[in-house]
Parts: sequence; C-alpha cells; structure tokens
Amino acid sequence: MRIFNTDKMHYRSYRRGFTIVELLVVIVVIGILAVLAVVAYRGVSHSATVASLQSDLENSAKRLKLDQVDLGAYPSSVAAANSGAGLKSSPGTTYQYAVDNSTSPQTFCITATNGTTSYYIDQSGSAIAGACPGHINGGAAPPNTFTSITWTPRTAVAKSWYSVAASSDFTKFVACANLDYIYTSTDSGVTWTQRASSGSRSWTNVASSSDGTRLVAVAWSDYIYTSTNSGVTWTQRTSAGYHRWKGVASSADGMKLVATDSAPGYIYTSTDAGVTWTQRTTSGSGSWRAVTSSADGTKLVAAGESSGYIINSTDSGATWTPRSIAKNWYDLASTSDGATVYAAPYNASSYIYVSTNYGDTWTTKTSSGLRAWTSVSISGDGTKLLAGTYNGDGHVYTSINSGTTWSQQTSLSPGNFQSLVSSYDGSKLVVANYGGFIYTGQYQ
Repeated sequence: MRIFNTDKMHYRSYRRGFTIVELLVVIVVIGILAVLAVVAYRGVSHSATVASLQSDLENSAKRLKLDQVDLGAYPSSVAAANSGAGLKSSPGTTYQYAVDNSTSPQTFCITATNGTTSYYIDQSGSAIAGACPGHINGGAAPPNTFTSITWTPRTAVAKSWYSVAASSDFTKFVACANLDYIYTSTDSGVTWTQRASSGSRSWTNVASSSDGTRLVAVAWSDYIYTSTNSGVTWTQRTSAGYHRWKGVASSADGMKLVATDSAPGYIYTSTDAGVTWTQRTTSGSGSWRAVTSSADGTKLVAAGESSGYIINSTDSGATWTPRSIAKNWYDLASTSDGATVYAAPYNASSYIYVSTNYGDTWTTKTSSGLRAWTSVSISGDGTKLLAGTYNGDGHVYTSINSGTTWSQQTSLSPGNFQSLVSSYDGSKLVVANYGGFIYTGQYQ
C-alpha cells in the first residue's frame, strides 16, 4: 500500500494586494478625471448656451428691424413682434425688451437669459455678454412687478409749479413755476438749478427733446422761449408773437414744435426748433389749452378749454380736423407713435377720455371715476397711465393695465397736480404740485 504525501503535492500561489497608498492614488486620479469631465461638460454646455443665446438674439434683432421698416416703429413688446407672432427663442430662454420709438433714430435693446447666462443686442450691434441697461443680468432678481411706488420729494421750497418735462432716460428735468423762473435738473431731480436767464414770468408750460438738450417754454401774455443747451440759456422767439400761451409739445429730436394760444387764438408750429413759427388758421380760433405730439412730430392732437373741442392733425399741424364733444379740456398725452391719446377734462365730475386712432374718435374711461382731472401722462406703449386731479380731490392716480383699473397714490399728500410725466416704460414718474413740491416716483 502506498501512501502519498499530499503536502509535497500541494502548490501554493501568492499574489500581492494593493497597498493603502496605491488605493488612495487611484481614488485621487479617478476624482481628478471626474472633475475634469464635469468641467469639460459644463464648458461644452455653457458654450452651447452662449451660441443659442447669440443665435436667438441675432434672429430677433433681424425680425425687429423688419418690423420697424414695415410699421415705422419697433414693436411695443416681444409678443407684438412679427405681426403678433412674437419672437422665437430656444428652450429655457427668456427675453427682456426695451424700446424707445420717441428718439431719432428709434432704438431697442433685448436681453436673452438662459439659467444664469445673459446676452443682449441692440439696434446697432451684435450679441454681447451681459444685459441691457435696466435689465436683470443672469436672472439675479425678478423684473419690476409694478406693484408699489416709492415717492420722494425733490424740491426744498414749495412753488406754484405749472409744468414739468423730462428726457427719455429720465436724468434731465425741466420745470416752470408761475411768476417765477425755469428750473432744471441733470440728476433725475435730486438737485435743481434756477435759470435766471429765463426771467421771472407767468410760465405755463415746458417741453423737452428726448435727449433733454432742446427745450421750449411758453408764458401767459408773453412770448415763446427756447434753449439748445438743456436750459442753461434761453432765447426769446418773437416770430410767433405775444400771446396767452398755454400748451406746448415737442418731437423727439426737438425740431418740430407746436404751441397753443388761449386768447382765444390759433395754434402755431415750428420745424426749426422754434426759430421761426407759422400760424395755423385751419385750427380755428379757440381757447386752446393743451397739445400733444407723436415722436416724429407728424401726429398732433390739441384741446380747448371752456367748452372747447379736441382737434387733430396728421401733417405736423398744417391742417386740423374737429373730433370730439365740447368740454373744459385740460391736458393731453399720447404714445410715441401718436396712435393712443388720453384727454383729461377739468370739470366738477368727468371721466378721462381715450382714443386709439390718433384722436379721430373718443370713448370714456369710466374706470377712471368722475373727478376734476388736471393732468395725464402715458408710457410709450400705452399700458401705464398717470393722472392728477384738483378741486377738493387733489390726488395722483395710476394704472398699469391701460386704464382698466386705477389706484390712488395715498402716500402723496393732497394737492393740485398740474403736471406729471412718466418714463417710456412707465417705471419712473415725476409730478409737479402747484403750491407744493415736485416728486419723483419709482415703481417696484
């Protein structure tokens, strides 16, 4: 019998394992590769987002420019572009849009945002990283909701403020007071300068070009005055004559002006920034108080007080047509294209009136309530409204839905709000209280 020694036949195989150091090295290498992969992915993803935003903006700019050629103005909103079809965008991309058809040339700026990345483009350039002035960059904060207004008094002394006007960027203001001087501001109303060269007069109205450089002012039983340096110096324009001037309006470039004589008298126009004037007898002789102009100065609407009528012109004031019922009309305001016009009647109890066809026909805005209206203003697209009253109900009222509903600004003390202005987008406001102060407002 054989007995085999199995110990001699047993084979042992030894394999050395990884050390802790080696395992740690492998883990670190894998981590580095993972980070590099994530960074590379994010880089590719960001590049794709940027390319998408740039493409969307360039296509949108082309569409807006085509609309401007067809309509004579850029669309008032993204939704209104492309004949109401809107502007196309890639998934996840949102637009912010600003337009100013009151300037010459007309301008737009559109910001496209996807996630935290924003690019913008305007009428003259290509897509650039960032956001248009006043837009949110990278979705850092919500857009203006127009839910509340912060009001700030801007003049240290109460005066008989009769009229106020502003540049389109709302940095330059001009205001006039009765039996006083003209005052200007270049810092959005924070500080004001009395312009002694204007003289102390019975000022009744002022108007400004969109850049705030060319100004025009009228006075009761006096002449028309103009400035070409933002109100630093003033020139008396005698060619229009010595009249009881009440209303004045300017085109965006400040070249086309229109002024009203309430003697009773006629309406006068100028095409050379007020150097020379033409009496427009087709307006008829009346107690003309208010006048408003489209940005290009071709569409005009004028209104008379003391049972006066509203008349309009589509040829820069060469001819006029009577349009509305007789009322004591006090103020007018129109969109930049002149299509939508609001009229404020100063009666014991009257509604605000609105026209959506350049002043041809008018309807009452019963939502405004029966009040003694003294002033009215409108944003460039016609959606934001601002109106003032007097006669025991001296308040400021606002609307952010084209006059469907109105809100009384209770934070402002009652007064006689003779004049008020809103910025093109309606977010910035300035009001003049006769016998009180000038206030600026900012929607939040």
